[in-house]
Amino acid sequence: MQTLESPTAPATLTAVPSFKDVPELTVRELQVVTLLVEGLTNAEIGGRLYLSPRTVQSHLATAMDALGVRTRTGLAVGALRAGIVPLFPPARRAAPEARGGLRRVA
Repeated sequence: MQTLESPTAPATLTAVPSFKDVPELTVRELQVVTLLVEGLTNAEIGGRLYLSPRTVQSHLATAMDALGVRTRTGLAVGALRAGIVPLFPPARRAAPEARGGLRRVA
């Protein structure tokens, strides 16, 4: 049995995909996959991007083919591993009122 510390361990355990191994996705597919990774449903993704859930499903299917996966979970994991989407997306800024700022004092 080989361990990860072994110099003869398979390279696939620690290999990082090169840029030539990363599939190219359209801007819209990238947006859809990013929202998928955030845990949104097709309907929620469609609501954010002004798309029908069926169109979202089509974009996901194309991205799944590009990454060679068959499930939504596989797509999310593959996109994260390939570096297509960030593990921690930038925080969305709340409106100033929600943060407690810019209140009018009477």
